[in-house]
Amino acid sequence: MPSRETPSRARRWRARHALVCAAGAAGLLAVALSGVGGSYAMWNDAASVDAGTITAGTAGIAASWSGGQPDAAGGDLLPGESVRRAATVSNTGATSLMISAAAVGSAGFEVRVGAGGCPAGPLGGPAGDGRSQATGVTLAPGAATVVCVEVRATAAAIPAQSVAFTVRFDGMQVAR
Repeated sequence: MPSRETPSRARRWRARHALVCAAGAAGLLAVALSGVGGSYAMWNDAASVDAGTITAGTAGIAASWSGGQPDAAGGDLLPGESVRRAATVSNTGATSLMISAAAVGSAGFEVRVGAGGCPAGPLGGPAGDGRSQATGVTLAPGAATVVCVEVRATAAAIPAQSVAFTVRFDGMQVAR
């Protein structure tokens, strides 16, 4: 009498058979692909090229009070009054630079920097807080520009107080 398999036993046998076949196929594929790496080297080549010499450019900024003025900016300022002085910023490097300025004053005083000569009235815009702010000026190598530096007394100024302020000029290279 022929043996009768139950439907679940037949399914298990087919599943096991499929797994064995899949494992065998994966093994054959791995063996076949392992030989590919050996022939890969026959298709490679390398050559050297003399690239020459590359020299980095230079960037440099110089700043001074215009007209050789001394560092003293003024005195006896009352709240709301200001003193303005022109400064010359020069590009001493070999690449064009976009100029920005970072200004910071003491308590009771605000410092502003504006492009161009000093106007008769106060400069507009925000007071310097030590962060670099664009001036809108781009200098070619060897070029110079005039900027205006303003120190303004605020309501928090103390009588006879002296102010120490700093203005730092930065230059960012302009792409050719």
